[in-house]
Amino acid sequence: MKKVWILSAVVVTAAGVAGAQGAAPEVQSFGTPPGCGSHCPTPTPPANDSVNITSGGGSSSLTERIEITIPKVVAMHLHEKTWSLNLGDDDAVKANCYRAGGHSITTGRDTLDDISAFMSHSGTAWTGDGTPNTRNAYSFAGIFSWNSSFNSQMIPAPRYPGIEYATGTNNTVSWKGPIVCFNRKVVEKFSNGANGWNVSIRVNPGVTAGFPTLIVGDRVAGTTFRKVETLYNAAANPAAYKTLSFTNTEAGMGKTTGGWLDDYILEALVFDGNETAGSKTADVVFTLTGTF
Repeated sequence: MKKVWILSAVVVTAAGVAGAQGAAPEVQSFGTPPGCGSHCPTPTPPANDSVNITSGGGSSSLTERIEITIPKVVAMHLHEKTWSLNLGDDDAVKANCYRAGGHSITTGRDTLDDISAFMSHSGTAWTGDGTPNTRNAYSFAGIFSWNSSFNSQMIPAPRYPGIEYATGTNNTVSWKGPIVCFNRKVVEKFSNGANGWNVSIRVNPGVTAGFPTLIVGDRVAGTTFRKVETLYNAAANPAAYKTLSFTNTEAGMGKTTGGWLDDYILEALVFDGNETAGSKTADVVFTLTGTF
């Protein structure tokens, strides 16, 4: 199970109105409108008003000043805070996992495809599908597609460990090798800082020993920007941690996020034999920092 922590803030806007120049305020009566009855609220008189009367025609002008106080806000909304995957459930494997290489009869070892390169390829896409999530009214990153050159690689894996039998048999092996399991989600971000923002995604230290390699890709909605990083490399000794990070300038965005801005996230867990049996957890932290 992968736990996720998110940074959030409450958006609050307050506004006030100040009057303008002119003659002394005139007295107005704010009573209950005739025939309205007790159910109608009594209008609240303005705190100040302004009158400018020009005798003999011509024009009359008044100025209103609008004052507004906007708090500094940085906020995030993660649409899925837990990804749970049970490799002992063949149906779950078939729904989420693909071949990630093969097995060499020459070396007697498994071969591993470059999953990071696949995710970074311009023909690989994961985007919102316009379908509301059952837990909220926002789109799930349900569209997952790739260039046809990867069709021979992106074949669903039937089980863990990766092994497949020839059609109609249960003892003639047609393929074996590592597998990769994907997960997609949306993380929305909001920053009204006047001097830009930056995003970072990292794995907290203390990942359970035997956790598989984790690769994460981030695509920013409405742009061609994407970035892929191996956040946790189980094949390294010791296991290596990295951070996926980028700025608004790198993403081709303005200084603010322009309201709530979606990031489409693709996560890949690589089961290449560096994983060990048992319940494993990793905490992935998504952080948005605004510059004010």
